[in-house]
Amino acid sequence: AYGMFPHYLVEFVKRRRILSLEEAVRKLTGLPAHEVFHIKDRGLLQQDMYADIVIMNFDELHAKNDFLNPELPPEGIKFVIINGKISYENKKHTRVKSGKVLRR
Repeated sequence: AYGMFPHYLVEFVKRRRILSLEEAVRKLTGLPAHEVFHIKDRGLLQQDMYADIVIMNFDELHAKNDFLNPELPPEGIKFVIINGKISYENKKHTRVKSGKVLRR
């Protein structure tokens, strides 16, 4: 569920201070894309790569979901941009379907 990433960032960056924000983001994006799934055109913000971006206010970041309410969106997420198109804005999905199924 989409609450996992905010939980991870809050726990390991804010609360435990084990990781920097940059290192935590790398572990959630580029590292699995390249080293686990061997996807070469995702996971980094670079020219000729797909633009999947989350814009957040890290000070406000807080996952509200739990086992009884898994659908609750996190606080602090302002935008989600998938392949260059806004798919989430102001706590609402925009209904824009710009993602694509990745096949091996």
